Amino acid sequence: MVITAALASGDAVAGSTPGGHPPAAADATIGCPDTDPQTTPNEPNQDLTTLVPGQPAGAIVCRYHGQDDAPSLPRSLANSATIDADRAAALAAAFNSGQPGPSDLINCPRDDDSTIRVYYSYQDGRTVVLTGRRTGCQLISNGTTGRFESTAAQQQLANLVG
Repeated sequence: MVITAALASGDAVAGSTPGGHPPAAADATIGCPDTDPQTTPNEPNQDLTTLVPGQPAGAIVCRYHGQDDAPSLPRSLANSATIDADRAAALAAAFNSGQPGPSDLINCPRDDDSTIRVYYSYQDGRTVVLTGRRTGCQLISNGTTGRFESTAAQQQLANLVG
């Protein structure tokens, strides 16, 4: 099984795409970036009307500190987990079952900027990245579509990365 994860910086790296942008994914030996990159690197031509399409081969889940739990280290890596195809599919189903997100701006009280990133890998080499908030409104997005995290997704994330 191949698991991929996004690179942490926007600097040009070996294997960069034209224009110096890093590729959307790198080898799993890199793991989670040390700080939340705050971007969703999905390819624009992917059909991502479903948060997590198809059957993922596995995933890496990354949780990043917010202002409340680590004020001196905001957006630093708090915890991570690598999960197999079965657990990745269960988490994907939980994310996909959430209520659709808002179509306009909303106020999310108690959002301390803590984030979650899930890097789903597929047998064909694709990667789908979800980015979400751990506090406040607890929205999760693939950059094209978003949903509120279902209770099942919140519980699975808590069990995986706290």
